[in-house]
Amino acid sequence: FFLYCTLSLIWGHHFSVNFKGWVKFAKDFLVLYLILDTFSEKRPGRFVLALLIGAIVASLNGIVQYFHGVDLLRGHIFQNRVNSTFNVASFFAAYLQLMIPLTLLYIPSISPFKKRASFFLFCLLVITLFLTLTRNPIFCLMLVGLPFVLHAIPKKWVEITFLSFLIVTTLGFLKVPFFSRAFHIIYAPSSSESVLERVYLWKIAKSMISDHPLLGHGLNSYSKVNQSYFPSDRKAMPYAAAYLHQAYPHNSYLKLWIEIGFIGIALYGMIFCAFFIRLWQRRSLLTPYEKRRVSLLTISILSFLVSSFFAEFLLSSQTRMAFWSIMAILMIETDRLFSISSASASEALPLSEALDSPTVSQ
Repeated sequence: FFLYCTLSLIWGHHFSVNFKGWVKFAKDFLVLYLILDTFSEKRPGRFVLALLIGAIVASLNGIVQYFHGVDLLRGHIFQNRVNSTFNVASFFAAYLQLMIPLTLLYIPSISPFKKRASFFLFCLLVITLFLTLTRNPIFCLMLVGLPFVLHAIPKKWVEITFLSFLIVTTLGFLKVPFFSRAFHIIYAPSSSESVLERVYLWKIAKSMISDHPLLGHGLNSYSKVNQSYFPSDRKAMPYAAAYLHQAYPHNSYLKLWIEIGFIGIALYGMIFCAFFIRLWQRRSLLTPYEKRRVSLLTISILSFLVSSFFAEFLLSSQTRMAFWSIMAILMIETDRLFSISSASASEALPLSEALDSPTVSQ
């Protein structure tokens, strides 16, 4: 994929912009490599803790912004939605979406302090996520997380889970401020301006794709080519989408298709397909404790990938580093399982065969 991105610089018409896009992908994979190389022989516990400390700071800053009217670190003024140090509230919500599953990694710990700290951190991040008033990450986290939760928790808790969902749904029907706004998109999607605006932007994206379907317009070039596809007059935008004039398509994968073509997005998708196939093949090696850890990391990754169908989370500089960091952690856990299984297989071989195995030879 990275080789294809390098070659795409040849047919791109805006070299400086295209090269900036190439640098962004280079940084993603460099972060991935550095984390994998650093923790190749040890578990990344301290690195996870560092990520969680960053989430604590961002969340507390967001809560201060909500009550104080301005955040303490970057001076962002509160305007109905908490965004903390992030430029946009939705990207802050996507960041929290990534971090919330990580807070539960320490729940099985024997230490009562770690259990209480994990529960407190989980509640802190969830409350801050709701203060962002961003429905997409909340729904995707619930959608992806629910099957894992139902599979992992005792059967007696299944009824409590469904009861909680019923209560939240009822609050939506009763038009309790946030819940009514959040669930309106489910009960009446055809009248939701948010849905209609996205569909309109996707139609424009389709026109952009049809002009260069295979190779795309060039890396990171959306802002250079979108002008000829949008109405020249901002007021000509339908619904309430005047503020979205010449905006991104609110879909990471459509934006990728526009910029690097079908070949590029197919190669990019193969990265994740290959990894999850590999993880699925090794699921039988997991102990209950390891299954819980891998499941939480998978919820973080999958929910983020799903929510990127409705926003540019996967391509935003403010969220992509956190995403690839967690992706690296999940890869480390998977590779560690493979090493354990390989060692176990070597021990099970007859002596003559075991001596010829690569592990013993090294």
